[in-house]
Amino acid sequence: MGRRIRGRRLQALGRFLGCRRIEEGQGKRGLFRSVQDPQDLSRAQALPGRGTASSPPSPQRTPLLFQAGSSSSGRAFAARNAEATFIIAPSPAIAAELIKDTRRLAVEYGRNPEDIKFFQGLSFIIGATEEEAKEKEAYYDQFVSVDGYLAHSAIVDKTGRVYPPETPIADLDTNTGKGFSEWVSKHITDREPVVADIAWLQARNTRVVGTPGQIADKIERWQAAGVDGINVINWVIPGSFEEFADKVLPVLRERGLAQSEYAQGTLREKLFGEGPLLNERHPAAGYRGAFASGPSSWDEAAALRGAEVQEAGVPA
Repeated sequence: MGRRIRGRRLQALGRFLGCRRIEEGQGKRGLFRSVQDPQDLSRAQALPGRGTASSPPSPQRTPLLFQAGSSSSGRAFAARNAEATFIIAPSPAIAAELIKDTRRLAVEYGRNPEDIKFFQGLSFIIGATEEEAKEKEAYYDQFVSVDGYLAHSAIVDKTGRVYPPETPIADLDTNTGKGFSEWVSKHITDREPVVADIAWLQARNTRVVGTPGQIADKIERWQAAGVDGINVINWVIPGSFEEFADKVLPVLRERGLAQSEYAQGTLREKLFGEGPLLNERHPAAGYRGAFASGPSSWDEAAALRGAEVQEAGVPA
């Protein structure tokens, strides 16, 4: 049941991404001819990309495409469509495995391995000394709620009930958290993993504890695994972000692991150092220019639209 729902969800998302034909296919002024009524958008299943563009395209046309989800079906979807993906691997070794497999799939879809960037989610507990950092970690652990983590992760059955913490991973029938459950099964090999392990995996295995220098050392290991960037997860707000910015970022900049200023251009240009558009290997690039022969002004577009309505026999 869970696999079927998840498959339909990815299919619906694929149809939604069909809207890229509008962004990539329209002319420079954002106008093109279409025999489809814009109201079809509200009637169409999961927005299959019918309708007309109502504004000029942005410099990127298609926005930078991020994806999250590391199940086998999620990786396949990312390999075909994503330019960047959020991951929460429990270790650099598993991150390297995930990245290698996703990039392998990308090549099968006609893309380059480097066409996808990977951003690992990590939380940080920072101290002036290692002892201080560990004391802070012990303090934070007092507030960790296994039930809270599981509810937040939506590890639920098909009736919406959160699975009890003692449920074996092998017994899960869920449409959510598939990547987490797959990673737990790989990470715990000396006993049968249970649902509670997912919560502790999220709380502890993506946690980096230590002095700013020790944290920089560990981030280097993630970089060596193929990770392109870090998605900072907070323990407290706004303290976690402020501490990271004030204490860890300066060390990362000294080691060349963090930028000191933003590059020019769009987000796509900042991440890939190329132009603002999707590269030619991305499947959406095939839509480029598809509607470039459309009207060159709004008056011309209105006239064409009126002719189409009249031809279809629909009252204006």
